Amino acid sequence: MITWPSEIDDVFRKLGFSYVSDDAVIRTEMQIGFAEARQTHSDPVWIARGAFTISMDLFDTFVDFYETTLKNGTLRFQKRDPLDETINWLWRFASQPMFVPYGGVGMIVSVELERIPATDTVA
Repeated sequence: MITWPSEIDDVFRKLGFSYVSDDAVIRTEMQIGFAEARQTHSDPVWIARGAFTISMDLFDTFVDFYETTLKNGTLRFQKRDPLDETINWLWRFASQPMFVPYGGVGMIVSVELERIPATDTVA
């Protein structure tokens, strides 16, 4: 099992962090009356969006993890839950990470991660 690199802190900054589930409902407009709604699946995918700061020394480590280990973000990996650090989940990148230089000494890394449904939970 691939795990988040231990040398990179996986705690997101509080400012700008969001955690939301996908919409697991299909809504169909009716000619008369309320829209029909039905559930598409029982275990939604959760999306975590956030940023963390890394030093320039760890920048290469993160890029190698994303590009080589995860094959440009296509593979799943194990990481702690951003709200409950006692739980590990399987995650995958929902989009490419974004990097912003931080004071010449590091990078702010912004990520969007999909939490794999609970049927694939790691203890």
